[in-house]
Amino acid sequence: MKVIRKVKQRNTAYLFSFCLLFLISFSSCQSMLMRTMGIKSIKEFDQPLYAKNVEKLKKGFDSPLSSAILTDTASVRYMALVDSITVKDAYQPVQILYFKKGQLQSYHANCYAKGTITGNLDWNVLGRFDQYIPSSVKPTQHEKWNLQKLSNIMDLGLSDQQTTSNDVIVLIWTSAFMKQALSAKEVIQENLKLAKPSSPSPLIVLANNDHFFAHVMQEEAIEDLVKDRLTATEYQKYLKHKDR
Repeated sequence: MKVIRKVKQRNTAYLFSFCLLFLISFSSCQSMLMRTMGIKSIKEFDQPLYAKNVEKLKKGFDSPLSSAILTDTASVRYMALVDSITVKDAYQPVQILYFKKGQLQSYHANCYAKGTITGNLDWNVLGRFDQYIPSSVKPTQHEKWNLQKLSNIMDLGLSDQQTTSNDVIVLIWTSAFMKQALSAKEVIQENLKLAKPSSPSPLIVLANNDHFFAHVMQEEAIEDLVKDRLTATEYQKYLKHKDR
């Protein structure tokens, strides 16, 4: 999905990737385009809005569900965690991660889905979701972190058993891109129908990143936020990978 947005120069490295360009402005035609695409400009974390949207995402799942609200620090630390998955990938508003026995098996982000001017996304590009577990858009074998590490960083509240035994699907989402998050939910639900009936149902984790995207939507200095939130070691890794 490509959306045009004016941003401050210091945010350019993040926002103007080939994957996703945001559009946030107060002119009437741009605001109309945002509404058409289902994009909402959020200024801060809104608990009632979150509660309404997370219920929409939960609807229709037969699998066990868990939800978490990520701090802006958690979102930034996740960007510094990834290896083969790029910082620009980890920056995306909607992402789907499949884990088996704690190891990442399949990764997807909105920027790899086929988009339209209405904001609808087709996640099943090249038939990736025609099997369970879906074919990953990025190599996952080089990721040095596991679900336990991700849970600790994001404060997902998963037990040791949950992070090492059955399948877990993490959906990272924001109220700012709710239409795209709902399309991700739908492709997950369809994909779960392909799982073996005898297999335990995967745990679905809904990880909301509204705190971070409130900073993005307000055109704040994201580079300053990143530097402030990361440890020295994390920041060095982030700098090493951010332009890939």
